[in-house]
Amino acid sequence: MVKGGQEKALRYPLVSGPSRFGELILDVQEPEVFAPYADHIRNFVFMVGLILEERRQKRVIESHKHYLEQQVAERTNELAQQRDTAQRYLDVAGVMLMALDGNGRIVMINRKGAQLLGKPESALLGADWFDNFVLADERTMVRGVFDTLMSGETQLVERYENRIINAAGLERNMVWNNTLLRNDEGAVIGILSSAEDVTERRLAENALRESEENLAITLHSIGDAVIATQPDGRVTRMNPTAERLSGWKLAEAIGRPLSDVFRIINSDTRETVADPVQLVMRHGAVVGLAKHTVLVARDGREYQIADSAAPIRNAAGELVGVVLVFSDITEKYRIEEELRASEERHRLLADNASDVIWTMNLEGRLTYVSPSIEKLRGYTSTEAIGQSLGLMLTPESAARAIDGLEKTRAALDAGLPIPEFRRELEQTCKDGTTVWTEVTASGMHDAAGKFAGILGVTRDITERKRIELKLLESEATFRKLFEDSSDAILLIDGTGVFVECNQAALKLLKMTREQFLLSPLSSISPEFQPDGRRSAESAPEMIALAYSQGLHRFDWTCVNAEGGEFIVEVSLMPIAIKGQTMLHTAWRDITERKAFADRIEHLAFYDPLTDLPNRRLMRDRLEQAITSSARHNRHGALMLLDMDDFKTLNDTQGHDVGDQLLMEVARRLHASVREGDTVARHGGDEFVVILEDLNDDTLAATQAESVAVKILRAVSRAYLLLISNERQLRESCAVDEDLR
Repeated sequence: MVKGGQEKALRYPLVSGPSRFGELILDVQEPEVFAPYADHIRNFVFMVGLILEERRQKRVIESHKHYLEQQVAERTNELAQQRDTAQRYLDVAGVMLMALDGNGRIVMINRKGAQLLGKPESALLGADWFDNFVLADERTMVRGVFDTLMSGETQLVERYENRIINAAGLERNMVWNNTLLRNDEGAVIGILSSAEDVTERRLAENALRESEENLAITLHSIGDAVIATQPDGRVTRMNPTAERLSGWKLAEAIGRPLSDVFRIINSDTRETVADPVQLVMRHGAVVGLAKHTVLVARDGREYQIADSAAPIRNAAGELVGVVLVFSDITEKYRIEEELRASEERHRLLADNASDVIWTMNLEGRLTYVSPSIEKLRGYTSTEAIGQSLGLMLTPESAARAIDGLEKTRAALDAGLPIPEFRRELEQTCKDGTTVWTEVTASGMHDAAGKFAGILGVTRDITERKRIELKLLESEATFRKLFEDSSDAILLIDGTGVFVECNQAALKLLKMTREQFLLSPLSSISPEFQPDGRRSAESAPEMIALAYSQGLHRFDWTCVNAEGGEFIVEVSLMPIAIKGQTMLHTAWRDITERKAFADRIEHLAFYDPLTDLPNRRLMRDRLEQAITSSARHNRHGALMLLDMDDFKTLNDTQGHDVGDQLLMEVARRLHASVREGDTVARHGGDEFVVILEDLNDDTLAATQAESVAVKILRAVSRAYLLLISNERQLRESCAVDEDLR
């Protein structure tokens, strides 16, 4: 307010809290007139300030609201873009990704997972994982793993494998990696899992495991030594023969350079021989060692060896390793060198040619022949199999062989023992030449004593015949051959007393020369021979045949001074020495050859796991049963059996447990049939039972049904199997059976 003629006004500030909006100015001439209303005016001004402040705050709030709505919209759009990007990443992943809530329901799954399960993503969300996609027999176990994870324990089940079933009903093997989902407070609210489909991998692993088992069996069965290496020459495999010759055990040799385990030198120069692995890697083809190669064993012993190395290639033809096959030819090499230094005409007396082992059917055709046939006649094993007697032999020799075959057929028809066939036959070679051989053949029988074919051994005797003639012409030559021969040679006088022998004979008999000369003839033979006859009865007959025929050959079981038995091929020939007739007796130790032939025979007709007749022998038994039934007007029965859910047992417990079950089923089947019946393994989990010699139609059916009931009872009993963690598994077995 201005006084004294100056401008007169009343000023009131417009404020509300911290906000100032200006002033209310009243232009008055007489301010004192308004003095009584000053409080009212101030209250009015205050109310105006409040109104202005309220309007201002409303404008501010509206402005902030618009800003916040804009920010929320932008953030929502950004999150949607991030979600879409994340989903695209999940969908392009090569594995199945899935999230389960605490109840085991699917809350997220990527495109790969939807494809594996065979349903669209929309149909999978919210679905119960365990009820819809876990196999019923594994549901409880998998639910237990889920509960363990939900409890927060991941150490034992962070990585887990189980089988699932998709919408199409196909089972798949899945390997899971699990991560816990937690809320802001750290509580577990679900599980995020990634899964890899390993079905094909498991199938491949099983196939590889079977291949490895077959390879191991083959390596243990081979008589030659075998070593396999990586491309860099480090050892990966050895069979027992290689362990014996090298002096290294497989466990010690694996991973070592070949030069450590297979140390070879030249026997003449004593220089190290080039590493055969390097030669194969350089040339990519089979290589052989030089003739004078010596293997120096770990203990310093030396073996003259014959060796070859070949590349190992994968399916793509890539060279992935090298295999060496070698054999100990020390004795053979020694004899060759001594005979060569003596004179050339005696060189071939040594046992340089391997015997040929073969099997033949009653039609006179080869069904198996060992690889040594190529050295003898020029034909490979594949070319020789199926050849007839007319193609293998000259006409005169073929006639003698056919006569022996006819005698075999006649003996079989009459139910008599099959006579042994032993002849010297002239065989034809691939190049048109002929070779003289000694052929020994006999009936081949299975474990049940049933005829299964003809088993024979052929030996090249061309040089032996020449040497035998030279022996008769020269006593000096005889003495040289007598002492140096690798075969045992003995002289027996007309009274049956030993008068001489060579070192090979003493080695076989484990005697000194003095002990030998004082031993009676009966002391070197067991009481009985394998055919059941007493040695004391058979020996005089063999000697009489030698005197009557001029030469008699046969197999004989001997016993050495330590009581050990061994089998020899005996050649008895009367000879004149200083006017006295004596028996020249030559022995060749064929113990290993006999065992090898028996092993070949067994593997050809029996299943290696269950030791039951295999499909090949089963067919032969079936043909014989049909022929016998028709001939004797009897009936038979054929039962086909297979095991239910055997694949499930293999898949869940492994092939070792499955093999246990197969062997036990085979044992029970064999115990459930009669002695003359046949139980065979047809393949996999399939078995065949052949019943023979049944009565008429009605009674035959009753007899077959009785056996079938007995079989079903036997195989339906529970099985106690040992699984890998040394726990026992009690398993029941259901068998589907067709009775025909």
